[in-house]
Amino acid sequence: MSRLRPRSRRIRTESSEYEKRDRRHRVRAWPPRKTGSHFFAPCSSHANEATGDSQAGYALLEFLVAFTILVVVLASLLAALSVSVRSDHQAIFLTRATILAKSKLAAAGQDFPLRPGTSAGSFGNGWEWRAVLRSNGGAPGESQRVDSLWVEVTVSDGRGNGSQSMTLQSIEIVPRRGP
Repeated sequence: MSRLRPRSRRIRTESSEYEKRDRRHRVRAWPPRKTGSHFFAPCSSHANEATGDSQAGYALLEFLVAFTILVVVLASLLAALSVSVRSDHQAIFLTRATILAKSKLAAAGQDFPLRPGTSAGSFGNGWEWRAVLRSNGGAPGESQRVDSLWVEVTVSDGRGNGSQSMTLQSIEIVPRRGP
């Protein structure tokens, strides 16, 4: 006994003469037809030759020009991004170094003695500091009861060679020692 399948009903509509002719002459592009050992599919250059289009060889040239422009734009954006990141790191360093150097200048006399010479140390975060004190003579207008010291505090990030550093300078007024 054979199985009977219900037939699907197609609704036929009237087609114009143009649509009928178009269906008969339509070229099937995919899947490609197999002829011998090669697959053939309609190629745009062959279609252009048939229509007499003289623009057939310009597609590759247009692609190369567009690709070149894209590469130039991306290279310039990458360079700008690199400069931006470098500037951002420099700004972060200067902000941190300024805070640390100001704290060492404020602590002059407590963290290191206020007399000519050099003192050095490191912060808890691995950054290093160095203070150089030089005599600057007496304070003007004073009766030689006070001295002034030129204080330079240099803060570096402690990464060794090529590390970044920043120096702050100030004048400290100290009482004169001795008679």
